[in-house]
Amino acid sequence: MDGTRIYYETKKAFKNGKNVIVHEGGTRSGKTFNIVLFLIKVATRNANIQISIVSQSLPHLKRGALKDFETIMMLSGLFREDQYNRTDRKYTFLNGAYIEFFGVDSWSKVIGSSRDILFANECNKISYVTFQQLSWRTRIAKILDYNPSDIEHWVYDLGDTEKGVLIHSTYKDNPYLTTVQREEIESIKDPDLFRVFAEGKRGVNVNGIIFRNYETIDGGVPEGYKLRYMGMDFGYSPDPTALVEVWSGTDYGTIYLREVIYETRLTATMLKHLMNAKKVSKSVVIVGDTSHGAIFAELNYAGFIMKKATKGAGSVRAGVLNMKRFNLLLDRNSTNLVREIQRYSEILDIDGKPTGVINTKNDHTIDASRYAIDEYTRYYLPELTRFE
Repeated sequence: MDGTRIYYETKKAFKNGKNVIVHEGGTRSGKTFNIVLFLIKVATRNANIQISIVSQSLPHLKRGALKDFETIMMLSGLFREDQYNRTDRKYTFLNGAYIEFFGVDSWSKVIGSSRDILFANECNKISYVTFQQLSWRTRIAKILDYNPSDIEHWVYDLGDTEKGVLIHSTYKDNPYLTTVQREEIESIKDPDLFRVFAEGKRGVNVNGIIFRNYETIDGGVPEGYKLRYMGMDFGYSPDPTALVEVWSGTDYGTIYLREVIYETRLTATMLKHLMNAKKVSKSVVIVGDTSHGAIFAELNYAGFIMKKATKGAGSVRAGVLNMKRFNLLLDRNSTNLVREIQRYSEILDIDGKPTGVINTKNDHTIDASRYAIDEYTRYYLPELTRFE
């Protein structure tokens, strides 16, 4: 199986003795696939060499690098089931070389055995402390890849050194993309996202403002649009409870958002009565904060279809990036929603530069919106994955 430019530049850097090979590039450039292809060929040609491929978690590896590994091995006719320990995610070649996969959320693996070559997949989601531990236990070379969505990151200092090399790529380096995939990338509306995920350049955001992919409109719901989901962020005081509707038409890339509730000091009973008074639909799913089980139960009992939002480490940033993929139409009368979208930003450092940390002080309608838009994406656009 032949590789692309990414494969051959990786091979050249490795042959020239570069011990840190950093791949910076946009979405769908083929970074991971070509690096895995290179490592498979290294393993087949170097007896007893030990290679570790790591990422933020095992589920993440299964969706990406491990899936690519299995695909390449099958298509190349190299795969033998008896050489693959599926429990340990370790493939041992006939010459004694092996490639293993593990998530860095397993600290015992991080500080465990050493290796000859390390591939840190999407290393911008790995802490520097973790990478340092892995690096100390790597004898020959470290290979890293990432989408440069962060304004600042520890990996940005690794490629441009005497022993390091930086390899840049974009979707244009991937000859195997379909026309639909290319058009999807080229249609990214937000300039920051286009810079990062289409051009593969590092994020630049002078004022820290996050959303630019929106416009406020009059006239209510656009013609032909349907109510797909609602999102709810619970509060009491001083934080409000916010309920936002998500509408779309046949253009699933454009979403109309309308604020329905933005009130403080609402008990579960008061909220239920207010939702009934506002004629909130009982046939559309409302995706809400997972930490309010009692309110969920009462609203469900009252006939509303409640679903718990997906939350966890990194979910805010991932949800915000997902929102930035769409063209957002904001109802002009949704004053709190418009205000929050306009002001939503990253915290600035002492020099006025964005830190990459989102200011979450005024994000109640935004939280409600991202809960619903995450669910909308999973249901209506299942073939699309979040930009990674």
